[in-house]
Amino acid sequence: MVKIDVRAIIFDCDQTVYFPGQVISGEVILDSPGNVKLRRVLVRIYGRAETRVEEVIKSKIRSCKRDHRDHCNILDYNVTVWEKGDKKLCSASLLAGRHTFSFSYQLPMNNLPNSYQGDSNHNIRYMVIISVDQGWKFEDLANKPFHVVEDISINRSTFERPIPLVSEKQIPYFLCCSGTAKLTASLEYLACYIGEAINIQMIELENNTKQEITGVAVRLIRNITHKAKGVENVSTDVCLIKQLFRTLMPGQTITWTNESLVITKLQPTIAKFDLISIGYVLEIQAFLNKNTTLSVEFPITIGDRPDINPLPSHKNSVSFLDSSLYELTLPGAVTRDQAPNDLERCTISSNLSSLTESYTSYKDHLMK
Repeated sequence: MVKIDVRAIIFDCDQTVYFPGQVISGEVILDSPGNVKLRRVLVRIYGRAETRVEEVIKSKIRSCKRDHRDHCNILDYNVTVWEKGDKKLCSASLLAGRHTFSFSYQLPMNNLPNSYQGDSNHNIRYMVIISVDQGWKFEDLANKPFHVVEDISINRSTFERPIPLVSEKQIPYFLCCSGTAKLTASLEYLACYIGEAINIQMIELENNTKQEITGVAVRLIRNITHKAKGVENVSTDVCLIKQLFRTLMPGQTITWTNESLVITKLQPTIAKFDLISIGYVLEIQAFLNKNTTLSVEFPITIGDRPDINPLPSHKNSVSFLDSSLYELTLPGAVTRDQAPNDLERCTISSNLSSLTESYTSYKDHLMK
């Protein structure tokens, strides 16, 4: 069979990021050095999710590890851009020369999670695949990825002006009660786009104890859940930290208004999907002493726009705002076809250890 060369897969307006419900369209340019007998030339719109979870099974004698892999096809639709003219013939010929075919497909409105690139074992990928139907088999010739981002509107009533959250705690002092510390906070919205800021309308801290409150920090915490064959693995990390002040003396009250936390390049929220989910929590935390903290938590939805490209991996920069001393950048995600070598594993492990030590140092500094 004469080899067909796919010269280009071109998306209209060079767009590679789409909302659910949008039309994905473009052109495919093929070169055929000779007449090729085919039934059809297809443009396949394809999406797939893959996960791998490691389960540790313990017994009285020994422990062992078991890998669970799972996947699901999110999207699989064929657009026929060329087919033989006479259906009675068992084959037809695609003539020699250059051919340009247009394709168009409207993405479904529902059940399309955000594109996601974790490590080599966890991903949600979408792509356009060019394939040919030879009558007895299908052959994939080339593919080009595109990204899907969930369309969220931060002006929706579900995200707008949540009621203030209050946390109150009595602090013991030797054998007596030292008094009560109270933390109140409210946000403007419970959602934001990447590149914008989470607006904190008000934070009020009352120190009616006999002890100093040594610090207040705002943290954006990310929870990632991977599931495979009924087994799940949950990982938690701190994406952003912002320090508001250092010391509040007994009997004092302090109020902040219109504080903000700028969202850097993070993976958008993934919800209502079985295999992979990503959620964020904004935690406002006051350090009362070495063993006691006071905190309130807001669930945050992070979205992206199609004009923000490319989408980041979940392993990206982790920065401590207003403090260059604790700034740290983690290595990028490993691609599916390239597993990390021993040196990369050591680098990733070393950087993760440095991140843990940095946050511990930061927290201990507030406790002093």
